[in-house]
This record gives sequence, structure tokens and C-alpha cells, in this order.
Amino acid sequence: FSANLFEAFTLATLIYFTLNMSLMLLMRVVEKKVAVPGLISVGGK
Repeated sequence: FSANLFEAFTLATLIYFTLNMSLMLLMRVVEKKVAVPGLISVGGK
């Protein structure tokens, strides 16, 4: 185990987290723009 391995995993984790968060926010915007009114029901019966 070396410090370089730890740094590589830390960097990979940060890149993964950054990509996931940015894609999540982007998809939230896309979902709002292409939403079909009345298609998704609110609440359950």
C-alpha cells in the first residue's frame, strides 16, 4: 500500500462524485423541461 494508491482512489472518488452530482442536476432540469402534464400523478389512491 502506497500513498500514490490512496491519492488515486481519492481522486477517482472525487471525479465520480462530481460527475454524478452534475448529471443529477442536469437530468433534473431535463425532466422538468420535457414533463408531460398529467402523466405523473401526485399522491396515491
